[in-house]
Amino acid sequence: SKYDLSFYFVEVDGGLSVSIEYSIDLFSGSRIERLRDNFLFLLEELCISDSYVSIGSMSYLSSDEYVMLTEGFNNTSCVYDGSATVHGLFVKEVLHGGSRVALYYQGGTMSYAALKEGSDQVYYHLREVYGLSRGCVVGVLMDRSPELLMCLFGLMQLGCCYVPIDPDFPSERISYILEDSGATHVIISNADERLLSGVDIAVIVSSGITQGFDQVSLAEVSLDPYQSMYLIYTSGSTGTPKGVEVSHSSVVNLLESMKESLLLGDKELWLAHTTISFDISVLELFLPLLTGNSVILADTEISKDPDALVGLMVDHGATIMQATPSMWHMIVSSGWLGSTDLKILSGGEELDVKLGERLLSMGSGLWNLYGPTETTVWSTVKQVRIPSDLSTIGRPIANTQVYILDDSMHLVGQGVVGELYIGGVGVAKGYHNRLFLNAERFLPNPFVSGGRLYKTGDLARWNDEGELIFLGRADHQVKIRGHRIELGEIEFHIQEYPGIDQSLVSSISEDRGKSLVGYYQSSDRISSTAIRGYLSTKLPTYMIPEYLLWISEFPKTANGKIDRKSLPVPSTGDSILEGMSYESPSNPTEERLQQIWSSVLQLDRLGITDNFFELGGHSLKAIQILSRIGQELQVRITLKTMFLNPTIRELAKYVGVEQATSFTEITPIANQEHMYKLSPGQERIWVLSQFEGANQAY
Repeated sequence: SKYDLSFYFVEVDGGLSVSIEYSIDLFSGSRIERLRDNFLFLLEELCISDSYVSIGSMSYLSSDEYVMLTEGFNNTSCVYDGSATVHGLFVKEVLHGGSRVALYYQGGTMSYAALKEGSDQVYYHLREVYGLSRGCVVGVLMDRSPELLMCLFGLMQLGCCYVPIDPDFPSERISYILEDSGATHVIISNADERLLSGVDIAVIVSSGITQGFDQVSLAEVSLDPYQSMYLIYTSGSTGTPKGVEVSHSSVVNLLESMKESLLLGDKELWLAHTTISFDISVLELFLPLLTGNSVILADTEISKDPDALVGLMVDHGATIMQATPSMWHMIVSSGWLGSTDLKILSGGEELDVKLGERLLSMGSGLWNLYGPTETTVWSTVKQVRIPSDLSTIGRPIANTQVYILDDSMHLVGQGVVGELYIGGVGVAKGYHNRLFLNAERFLPNPFVSGGRLYKTGDLARWNDEGELIFLGRADHQVKIRGHRIELGEIEFHIQEYPGIDQSLVSSISEDRGKSLVGYYQSSDRISSTAIRGYLSTKLPTYMIPEYLLWISEFPKTANGKIDRKSLPVPSTGDSILEGMSYESPSNPTEERLQQIWSSVLQLDRLGITDNFFELGGHSLKAIQILSRIGQELQVRITLKTMFLNPTIRELAKYVGVEQATSFTEITPIANQEHMYKLSPGQERIWVLSQFEGANQAY
């Protein structure tokens, strides 16, 4: 065809004959046939309609296509126990076999019965000692540990709603979440109350409530499956995070559906490494324990180190793991060779084809997952069997409906781009104390009587097979390393900094994923280092822009709006390095570290006194550097060490000490005529040592 799509109208015998010419590289025959039918149906409607009705308010869908879009693609009705709660289903599993291993963690294992006993202790302490009861809201400021699961189940057993908070959040954000949620108590892992400065709230240390009573009296608590199980906070466009209330019923439906979609067996080992402040942790913590399987709990340090995470995966023989594409990229880049027993779950951000194709060959199965927090973790699922499957996010899970609508909330035809709306059991109760926002985002479902829809802000379309193609955001919300971020919240805090008149935040795509770029306008140039330090007290690390660029005046379009297309795009990082003094490496270790940093940060000119985090570094890039150091210098360094030694000079000193103490060379013995036969394990070590050479392992 001469053009992508052409319509030719010819007058014939007092009527019009229409032919459509199209590029077969862009359109399928069935797509054009639907387009033809839509056009003819619209013409028929126009002929019989009121002449004062706008075309935009009219439907061009035939009754058959309407039924297909509303019912055919949403034929997800499935029986599940609507009266169940997550804690109730866990108790059933304990009764089925309390001696089974529930948790593997650093230091040992814990049975289902022991986990239940610990949660009973938490329940009893909270009820008798702290006076908590059904409906209370309680903050949970804990890392992954057996005590975390005990506390979560104990709170559920009592009928409380928990508020998950990452201990790595800035104290100001922690304070805001606790105050906004209305939490009366907060459970913490240890007695470090610095994170809670200025918050008037009762503090409960987890170690004091998981044991102590010889016999626990368990009163019956009437648990309502529609009451809030958790209140989780996501980024907010107004400058403050917003809490999403999710009921037990929504979570139970998710877990029941995912059990079927993931083809779970009865001997699965789930590797759980996600912070509890990220809602995907709900799946990896609770689904294994509601299906008789086991959870491998990775502590905070391991979860931030791809090499250590792979080690944990291999040592325990994990059979299923969930992560964002950013994390999977880190794991693959660390040298992981895959596992034929591992089910790979990817979600939280778009899975690119290149990474997806690699993952497809590295496990027993690959699943692509999609869903906003407001519809309970995951709403659609696709098992990827061939590379072409990577183009879709699949179909809605059980008891979930998906609609693609236009600006007037009318259905668009199959193949037409529109905004994605989600309905069904998974739709959250709403935003906590956000009446107007609830009215804007949680809407009546015009296709299901009494139902509700969540307006996602995502663009999508149905493909020829009736699966969803995700096409990005309709607004300025982005996902960075799996975290959904309202850019307006970051802009709000940048503009709070003294002297800044205006700010704008956008995202750019780099080789290793998306990065945030913050632009700020001020009369006098303000140090980006100072702004970054200020933001670190307000925002989580993943929300601090990698690049902060000063602009004397924002470029404007003809109608006075900021011209986003004319904003400078950071490339080599010159804007970050500008004004910094340069000091060159003075020894081979510093030179090697400089090369590694330059490669990861994509900066050409790095001094040994430049601060990693002032150069745009963040935790994921730090992990990449640590992995490279381990591979090239045979030194294992923790993320905490990197944070405490953020310059090349400081890190080089640490590396030097570690290299000197990592291993001591052993003098080889002379060849002997008679040797003992090697064991299979010794033979394996010898073979590997021929490839690896001298290092810590061999």
